Amino acid sequence: MNEDQLYLLVLYLIWAILFIVLIYRSVSKLKTFFLHSITGLVYSIYFAYNLKYNGAGGTSLAWLIYWMIIIGLHSFGFLVLIIYSLFKKKNILSL
Repeated sequence: MNEDQLYLLVLYLIWAILFIVLIYRSVSKLKTFFLHSITGLVYSIYFAYNLKYNGAGGTSLAWLIYWMIIIGLHSFGFLVLIIYSLFKKKNILSL
């Protein structure tokens, strides 16, 4: 396992932990699960494909960094939704 794969693994572990917490805090657990898992799967397939087949020269580094940024933004969105659900009186988090 090289460093790039290790960075992606750490980011996906953080993503998974926040995803589990978000599902736990959500009212509509099934909707939340399918929405975010399908979204994550779509952008992961897109970036993995481009990293492998369109990553000639130095562009593979760009695809990897874009992939890490998207995972980070998705995780940040999870964090915002979790914090929102903590400060809301009722736990009404539809996403």
